Formats: sequence, C-alpha cells, structure tokens
Amino acid sequence: MEMIERKALTQDEMIMELLQLLKQNNMQQESKDTYELCAYIDSLEKKLDSMTTELVNMQNRIDELQESQISKAIQARMAEAKERHVRKSSAYLQQQVLSLQQQLVMVQQQAKRRMSLM
Repeated sequence: MEMIERKALTQDEMIMELLQLLKQNNMQQESKDTYELCAYIDSLEKKLDSMTTELVNMQNRIDELQESQISKAIQARMAEAKERHVRKSSAYLQQQVLSLQQQLVMVQQQAKRRMSLM
C-alpha cells in the first residue's frame, strides 16, 4: 500500500490565510482554537498513517505465515502419498515374489518328476 504524502493542515495555505484573517479581525481565541484543532487533526493523521502501515505489515506477515502453513500442509500430504505408494508398491512386490517362488517350486517339482522318469 502506497502512502500519500499529505501537507499538514497547520502548513496549508488556506488554513494559514484563515488564521491570519481571524487575527486581523481581532479573533485571537478563534485563531488559536482553529490552529489547535488543525494541529490535533495533523497528529491524528500521523497516527492513522502509522496504524495503516502497521496493519499492512501485519497482513503481509499473516500472508507469509499462511503460505508457510500451506506449504507445510502440501509437503505433509506429499509425504503421506509417497508413504502410501511405497506401501502399496512393497505389498505388490511381495506378492510378485511369492508368486515367483511358487512358480519356481512348481518348476523344480516338474524337473524332479522328469528326472525320476528317465
């Protein structure tokens, strides 16, 4: 978020002209009150700008944390999927080994029978 440079009300040409006119018309108290009000508004604007900057920074940090959490969640899901895949692959390979072992036993038995017939 880009901050807009504002000219302080106490430095604004129109306000300064108003203050001068009030003084020229013997309205010193009104001039003083107007100046104090403008100074108060200036201080509020500075505080508001500071709070806005802080909120933007907080939002950015929250976004970073959420992205980090999403990244961790994705990594955890990928690890789980990999583990499932490894387990399934391992189970499949074990079945294949058992099947090959059974076929080997059958081939050995057939070979023994043929050898005994000779």
